[in-house]
Amino acid sequence: MRDSYQRRGLGSRMMNALIEAARDQYVREIYGHVLAANGGMVHFAESLGFDLRPSDDPEIRKIVLRV
Repeated sequence: MRDSYQRRGLGSRMMNALIEAARDQYVREIYGHVLAANGGMVHFAESLGFDLRPSDDPEIRKIVLRV
C-alpha cells in the first residue's frame, strides 16, 4: 500500500465492516496469522478485540476474534 493511504482509517473501516458482516452471517470466529515482529498489526488486531495466541511457528501469532 502506498504511504499516502496509511493512517487514514481505511483499515479500521474495512475490518469493522468485515466483523459486522461476519456477525450478520452468524460467523462465530474470525482468525488470521500475523508476523510476531509486525508490532503495528499486532497492536491493530488487539485494538479491534482480537486475542493473540501462539502458533507452531514462534515468528507467527494467531489472532482470534469471537464474533
